[in-house]
Amino acid sequence: MGISRSSRHKRSASGAQRAHYRKKRKFELGRQPANTKLGPKRIHSVRVRGGNVKYRALRLDGGNFAWGSEHVTKKTRIIGVVYNASNNELVRTNTLVKSAIIQVDATPFRQWYELHPITKKGKSQATEAAAEDPKKLSNHAQRNLEERKKDAKIDPLLEAQFGAGRLYAAISSRPGQSGRADGYILEGKELECLRATSPDSRPKQLWLCGPLAALPLVGHLHFFGVFGVLVMTNHWLIVHSVNIAFAFKFTSLFPIPGVLCVIWLVYQIAATYIFLNAIDAVLMIRIYGFYHRNWKMGVFLCALFAIRFSLAIIIIAIHPPSQVDFDENCGIHMPKPVVFCFLVSEMISQSIILGLTFAQQAFAPEKLPRAPTPVVSVFYRDGIMTYAAVLVWIRVFISILTSATCRIIINMRQLAENNGSVEPFELTSILETSEERTTSSLPA
Repeated sequence: MGISRSSRHKRSASGAQRAHYRKKRKFELGRQPANTKLGPKRIHSVRVRGGNVKYRALRLDGGNFAWGSEHVTKKTRIIGVVYNASNNELVRTNTLVKSAIIQVDATPFRQWYELHPITKKGKSQATEAAAEDPKKLSNHAQRNLEERKKDAKIDPLLEAQFGAGRLYAAISSRPGQSGRADGYILEGKELECLRATSPDSRPKQLWLCGPLAALPLVGHLHFFGVFGVLVMTNHWLIVHSVNIAFAFKFTSLFPIPGVLCVIWLVYQIAATYIFLNAIDAVLMIRIYGFYHRNWKMGVFLCALFAIRFSLAIIIIAIHPPSQVDFDENCGIHMPKPVVFCFLVSEMISQSIILGLTFAQQAFAPEKLPRAPTPVVSVFYRDGIMTYAAVLVWIRVFISILTSATCRIIINMRQLAENNGSVEPFELTSILETSEERTTSSLPA
């Protein structure tokens, strides 16, 4: 049986079955759907009724798309299908049908816009040649040009798509009938409706969006990076001040072993650098996406991270924790050059990241939108719970250590008072005294 477009198989409005007084006819035939896919162009011609020819597109990779508000049409490449109102399977298989919402390459439209007389922004050879030999216009044409420049604005949503290099478009032709995938760029209410009704069509990773869409997040991340440095510094000062105060208040008779002080210092240095390196890594990934994943920026950020990490290793190698001077209460006498190098390296790296952020903001077009940034969800996705666990574990460990140390100090003080001796003595002297008493009590 062939595919038929007749309606004789359907019942009438009253529900009665239609009488089959004739069979299929040629003009009622139907053909298999084209199911045009995304790929190298492949078009078959089909002879139809009247000797006419239809063009069945089996594969297409581009088409002509009109930018209605600017009255320009460009041939561009089709990137993929993002939405179809009839069937999500057509989105998964990248099937090109009429009214399908697709993404096209924005390069032809961006180049045209940059070279347009009203909004000249490009730096190509054509623009430089025009700057060297400007075309003289009449006063009337110049006035018209100035008037049009006042209203030469682009939809902010479109501007954000230009930053990402992709534009949303709708197919208005029938690829299975005409062999072409032509359409128009989505603007205005259509684009707003698409973004409101199809959240899956937007990038899930925020750093894949337009440049200024990630700007608030980069600012917050930079704040948290500097905040991490301040928190760890204040934490270091406060905890050691509390420990020293407790130690002097209860007048510890026995100094803390130097090995424990070194272990404690190594632990704090490792925790601090892990926290700061994790924050800086997330920041640099955002900056890399902020600059449209430019390989030069990626190499620069990797070099910055490597230099910062190497500088930390050099500082530790020159002045290892085993050479740090500790007092009896594990107080640290850190050399000033080491502290200065650490602070300078951190501030320089953070300043470079902040400078790259504001440099991109300063040179970006003013019409780019500022999209809302879910800072909490992005931080949670990027592993903020790991950072929180590191900080909480440090505080828990300090609390346990402080309470246990204070209890030991109190017990040692009570032991000294019970023996009736006001002179400090070591644990070995206690053992020697007890052995002498035991020997003297034995019979001769």
